[in-house]
Parts: sequence; C-alpha cells; structure tokens
Amino acid sequence: MRSAKNLVILIAAVTASVSLIAAGSGALSAGASGSGVTYYGCLKAGKLSNVGTLPVTCKSGFTPASWDSTGPQGPPGNDGAPGAPGADGAPGSPGAPGADGAPGPAGVSDVWTGHGTQSLSCLSCGRPFAVTSVNLPIGNYLVTAHVNVQDNSTVAMASVPCFVGLYDQFGNAISLDNSLQTGKIASGDQANVTETTTFSLGAAATAGLFCYGQFGLLVATGSMTAAAVTTLH
Repeated sequence: MRSAKNLVILIAAVTASVSLIAAGSGALSAGASGSGVTYYGCLKAGKLSNVGTLPVTCKSGFTPASWDSTGPQGPPGNDGAPGAPGADGAPGSPGAPGADGAPGPAGVSDVWTGHGTQSLSCLSCGRPFAVTSVNLPIGNYLVTAHVNVQDNSTVAMASVPCFVGLYDQFGNAISLDNSLQTGKIASGDQANVTETTTFSLGAAATAGLFCYGQFGLLVATGSMTAAAVTTLH
C-alpha cells in the first residue's frame, strides 16, 4: 500500500493535470489508458477529496474524477551516448589451406653434363679423338668422366688410353688428366673406366673427354659431369 506522503504527491500531480481539463458536469478521467492502479476522487475548485481505489459517490457541487497510477506512455527519449567498445572476440578457427602457387622460374644451373660416342678406329693412329665435352665459365669444378670402350674386332686390343683435357678458346691444352686407362680389351669385349678430377678456371674453358685411336674396330661412349664447387681441397 502506498504511504500517505506518496499519496499526497500523487494527488497533487493529478490535481494539476485534472485542473487543466475544462470543467463540466460529467466525470473526469486522466490517464485512464495506463496499466497501473486506478484512483478515484471528487474534484471541486481544483481540490480533490474522497481519494481511494474504489469508485466514490461525490456530493453535490463535486465532480467525480479518476486516474491511472501509471499514465500513458510518453514519447521516445533522445538517443543515449554510445557505449564503450566491447571486448575482443575469440580467435576464429584456421582457414583452409590455400592453393599451390605457380612454379617459379628455373634456377641457374651449376652442373654441366656432356655425352657422346666416337669411333676410335684409325689408319695412322697416335692422335686423340674427342668423345664428349662441356663448356665451363670461370669457377672451380669437380669433374667426373666415364668411358666405355667396345672392341668389335676379331683380335684382342691393347690398352686404350683416354684422358680428360682442359682447353682454352684457342684449343691450347691447359690441364690434362691421363689416368683413364682401359687395360687390355678382349675381342668382342668392352672396358669401363671412371675418373674424377678437379679444375680451377680463371677464364672460360672447354673440358673434354678424349681417347686415342687404335687399329681395329673400337667405339668409345663417354659422359662427363662438371659440378661447380666453392672451394677445392
């Protein structure tokens, strides 16, 4: 139940509201559309009497009045000030892997290779035949040479000497490695020899695999690989 003080304040407010309504012989209603408690009273000369929550019968010269404790809804208020930023949300789950990128361009080669086949048969022997070669720029190289010599004659052949030679642009020998020696090759047989050597070039040069010609039906098949290295030991 409302206190007497609150009731007096409420009556004063309603009295002010009701007094603004043109007086008439009928009952007065202020805020009847609210959803609170409905109060009743008798109004005369701007003053209320017999105020209560039950309908009242007013004396002659008083106007019955009623009002709701809640009153109708007022117009919307102004927008409030913006609130403070909220806390950061939790990290999202990882996305799906992206598609593979396009292949990059080919890198600069640091390995040079050569392959070749050469007949070693001759009438006036004593000179070498080039089996294969590679052109090398300035640098240090580890060179591996392999040669296969096939004897297609009907007689056994003597040892076939081969070597790795390094020549400048004018064909002058710079360095030779004569360790490729096949040994005696039987008729219809073949011999395989592999040798590794190193070269340090202060100028561009050609590294070649050579074998000396022999009487008979000899065929040499060879390969070379020159790998650039930082330091030679």
